Amino acid sequence: MRLLYLLALYLTVPLVSLLFLWRGLRDRSYWRDFSERFGYGAPQTPGGVWLHAVSVGEVQACAPAAAIPGI
Repeated sequence: MRLLYLLALYLTVPLVSLLFLWRGLRDRSYWRDFSERFGYGAPQTPGGVWLHAVSVGEVQACAPAAAIPGI
């Protein structure tokens, strides 16, 4: 099973790279913040806390915690 996964990965990476290149050549603004597509973003401020919420109810439940100073 791992062999099939690696084979699929090795075959799709060049295609995805060509897709990124083609889109970037068509629209130059596509290159802006390109590293964020691979999980690299701006450094976070120290002392911050991430709150992850998926549904509307979870967002509403997190709202009071986000309003606490220092969090």
